[in-house]
Amino acid sequence: MATFYSAKNAKVRIGTAGSSTTNTTVTAKRWRVTPRNPAINVTNFESSGNKEVIASINEYDVEITLDDDGAANIFDLGLKAGQFVSLKLFLNGTAGPYWLFTYFYIESPSQEADVTAAMGDTISGTGSGSVTYPTGAAA
Repeated sequence: MATFYSAKNAKVRIGTAGSSTTNTTVTAKRWRVTPRNPAINVTNFESSGNKEVIASINEYDVEITLDDDGAANIFDLGLKAGQFVSLKLFLNGTAGPYWLFTYFYIESPSQEADVTAAMGDTISGTGSGSVTYPTGAAA
């Protein structure tokens, strides 16, 4: 029988780029990791009319959504466009599996103000270099 679990215990931690130590908490409400490896088309005359591809470069798009903390400015944490940080995205508490980006490149730390909602932040970026996938049981 499958063991499903809630994302309510997911966590986000950041640290200094190049380090696996991530001591700073980012109080997020949603994160998304999208690993990709775009195919390189190598179809040729000998392919008998079938497409042939090879793997290219691993890419990792990351998006983290949070309510803006008025007492802890995200820009004071170094979360600025063009900066690198280390990033851990925990699946279910800090003792379980996590994504590790030792060099996470911040492309865009956008902010959104809507009079009907809390001030919001979205941190978008990509992994640079090797990335560690979560392994082991999460629940």
